[in-house]
Amino acid sequence: MAAMITLTTRSSPTGIRSAADAAGTAAVADTVSGDAASDRTESSATESSATASSATASSATASSAAASSTAGSGTAASSAAASSAAGIDFPAYVARPGRIPKGAVIVIHEIWGLVDHITGIADRFAAEGYLAVAPDLLSHIGVDANVGYELQQILTSPDEAVRTAGQPRLREALAPLRAPGFAEWAIAALAATVDHVELEEGVDGRIGVVGFCFGGTYSFALAAADSRIRAAVPFYGTGPDAEAAGTIGARILAFYGEHDEALMGTLPSVTASLEGAGVDFEAKVYPGTGHAFFNDSNPRAFDRPSAADAWQRTLAFLAESLGDAGSLGGGQAPGGADASDGSGA
Repeated sequence: MAAMITLTTRSSPTGIRSAADAAGTAAVADTVSGDAASDRTESSATESSATASSATASSATASSAAASSTAGSGTAASSAAASSAAGIDFPAYVARPGRIPKGAVIVIHEIWGLVDHITGIADRFAAEGYLAVAPDLLSHIGVDANVGYELQQILTSPDEAVRTAGQPRLREALAPLRAPGFAEWAIAALAATVDHVELEEGVDGRIGVVGFCFGGTYSFALAAADSRIRAAVPFYGTGPDAEAAGTIGARILAFYGEHDEALMGTLPSVTASLEGAGVDFEAKVYPGTGHAFFNDSNPRAFDRPSAADAWQRTLAFLAESLGDAGSLGGGQAPGGADASDGSGA
């Protein structure tokens, strides 16, 4: 059973706004054109948001942890100082299993917003027995599913002229992501999503997050900012800095494509920061693939065998991390293939 609901952001932990504002002033790489655009524009277009989320998490988690310690609850951060991120409604897609859930998974979308690809992933998690909630973090800045589809068609076009000509439209549509306050609001919205699933029957504190590129970055950030997250699965997301890594208590399984040069270049330092902070971190790199290899709506990037394997690994990781390792399912891999054998064929 699936439905759209409306959630409302709560007060952000003290310090979240100043951290985001500071990070938002950092230099931002412009979107690129040509063949590289199909692989890397999503990440370069969100560099400021990624940087802001990392800095936001570093500051926010310390105050969140302090509030939790004082009140004895993971939700105590909602009593922290209010900020401009509080009290804003946003939609979310909810997919429910046909029984009491064995936990909850928050699914964070790519830069294209809450498109069918993401709601389909939420549906697959529900089919595996999880309550799946996919918050829409972009429609309030003008990137709804229709706009996201338009932008994706530009960036995944086989025609280089189309990709190049579309750069002004991409920069215009994605410009709000560079606003310093965006990361603050996004973290507050994700915390409100955790608030929502935490109260659902059967969840019992078993909460994980899975995200893709933009969503992968915010999966890392949410794990750093909210101690209620037990497991995080970032697909090709920007990892946290050393300060944010030190606040993560969740287990993390991260996926990368071998040819995703920007993220592969930073993976050694991300790994060192996480392992140095004692985080249970595993990185899986798929040979011969690039950015967005899991996205079956992107024919230029999708790699069926890697996507099928990543799906199986994700299910096993969530089952183990959220306490349901005895009931692994096979489910369906991106592209409609039965992933029970991990082949994607």
